[in-house]
Amino acid sequence: VGGTTTHYIRGAAGETIAVYENGSREFINLIGPGGDMIGTWDGSQRRYFLKDHLGSIRTTVDQSGNVDGYDDYYAFGLVMPGRSSNSANPADNYKFTGHELDQVAGTDLNLYHANARSYDPVTGRFLQIDPYAAKFPNVSPYVYALNNPLAFLDPDGRIPITFHIRSFAPFNYFGGLFHGDGANRGFSRSQSVTSRVKQSFTLETSTGGLSDISTTSDPSGHLVFYGNPTADPSGSVDVTRTNFTDDFNSIGVGAEYAGANPFIPGSPDIDVFSSLSIVEDTKNGTLTISGALTGDNFPSTEAFVQDASGASLFLGVGFYEGSPFSSLAGKNRRNIAEFNLTIHTNKDGNFTGVTFNDKRYTLEEWNSFFENANPHGN
Repeated sequence: VGGTTTHYIRGAAGETIAVYENGSREFINLIGPGGDMIGTWDGSQRRYFLKDHLGSIRTTVDQSGNVDGYDDYYAFGLVMPGRSSNSANPADNYKFTGHELDQVAGTDLNLYHANARSYDPVTGRFLQIDPYAAKFPNVSPYVYALNNPLAFLDPDGRIPITFHIRSFAPFNYFGGLFHGDGANRGFSRSQSVTSRVKQSFTLETSTGGLSDISTTSDPSGHLVFYGNPTADPSGSVDVTRTNFTDDFNSIGVGAEYAGANPFIPGSPDIDVFSSLSIVEDTKNGTLTISGALTGDNFPSTEAFVQDASGASLFLGVGFYEGSPFSSLAGKNRRNIAEFNLTIHTNKDGNFTGVTFNDKRYTLEEWNSFFENANPHGN
């Protein structure tokens, strides 16, 4: 662009590690768990990204916590004029959903590089055909996120599945008058319910790529103490193995999270460890997901997976045992849930049913087993 030659050094999953312009290194990207870019380093100053639920970079801060830049976006990723400023941020080209925004030489066209395809935020369309267009004959091969960019992501122009693992307290109050997530909080796939700790990540089954890794908590409360602080849990997600053939894609994923009561410094964490095996049969259109959840087994735990259309189904749930006083101390590896099920997909790649123990269920039938279960015990 403008006589500048740019070279990229990329990792095995395609993530940008460093950028050179005209032979000189401009910056190195700081890569977090699962290949998620968390900031940049120009050799003297580190800058960190604060992202929203879509992975879009909303604010950039320096290593002292000073704001160097910020951006607001329209729904399909166009930067809002007058509501963005990056004058102090030399690496301000990473924006909507964390992708790089680049100006096409000799034009006024700004495109996001979404790995498999280029994306235009003005029209909300990709410029290349979806490599999996045959699975979506009723959807334009250029469409972004099924035309619903506030709810869905298209991290690299392919078909993703998203995993959700959550720990929730099915009580009004517990552990010394601390607010729980409500006595009526059962096992749920809703995005509007609260949880003490929750983790989600998106997996591309054809490449083993991870994106949109998030470990968060909802606000806490107490019957007497003032305020509603939010815990700052830690988490990680890593691909542990991959094997790709013409008919099968096999991927192993290991994940974990830990989060403590924000009212009490030094209180023990809620710990959950996830071990997942995903085998995609591309010929027959199935996903076999097996694995286990281990950890403290307090409070209750739920895990489910979501397709690109928003349909979701439970993988497994854990009924809590003990109390925060007896169950949380240490890094426990108690059994929470084990699962091994085959998910059927249609020609669009969306979930249509589940086979478990040689019996097939509709999504409604399968999910009802868990939604009707009492999280206080089996």
